[in-house]
Amino acid sequence: FKINVHAYGEKKNLDAGNVKKENFDKVFRDDFNLAALIRKNNELVYARYNKKRNIDNNTILHGMSMSKTALSTAIGSLLCDGSIKSLDDEVGLYSVGLQDTPYSKILIRNVLQMNSGVTPPNRKGVKLANQMAMGMKRFAGSADVLAAVRHFEGTARKQGEQHNYHAADSLALSVLIFELTGKSVAQIFYENIVKQFGPNGKIHWAADKKGRTVSLARLVMTAPDWNSFGQFIIDEVRAK
Repeated sequence: FKINVHAYGEKKNLDAGNVKKENFDKVFRDDFNLAALIRKNNELVYARYNKKRNIDNNTILHGMSMSKTALSTAIGSLLCDGSIKSLDDEVGLYSVGLQDTPYSKILIRNVLQMNSGVTPPNRKGVKLANQMAMGMKRFAGSADVLAAVRHFEGTARKQGEQHNYHAADSLALSVLIFELTGKSVAQIFYENIVKQFGPNGKIHWAADKKGRTVSLARLVMTAPDWNSFGQFIIDEVRAK
């Protein structure tokens, strides 16, 4: 099946060498470890890459569910610039496409915390939602993040009462950002966040046929940029 991908930034040509200002080889020397980077007092003191797998500073790596953190950071940037007035606003206030879904009356804060009450327990429907959003298997050629969200027709419990780790909440936030800004999560993340911590960085992020980001995962960046992203979050939290 064909995957739609958004790409932003330019490919880097960094020094591929490791860093050993402090030695953590005893912990991270492992054939299955692709990359390990450690910061101390905002300085990179250790970097180890799996040379057998041709991994180095320039290799873009799939962040898996850390992509959800990038999604949340994109939401945060829209709160900071005033596009979103409050995390306690209802999703339907910002997204027409979600107004006829169970997410319409859910607070943005609860969706961010996977506490929407929409998603069924035991991660039921996650695989199907992923296939619909990505355009996999029988959905090949018709990737649709909104359709994946619409698959969940009711609520399983009251919002704010129980965290439930599930893909649907992340996909709903992707729709919200797309309809609020006219831009994908990938573009907002790159323009508002990546340019702050890695102005020369490059990202790829999977998208559906409409240009909405498949936000539950599928974001790839270089290991140094993932590392810098973590430091960016720490710095923002400290600065409140």
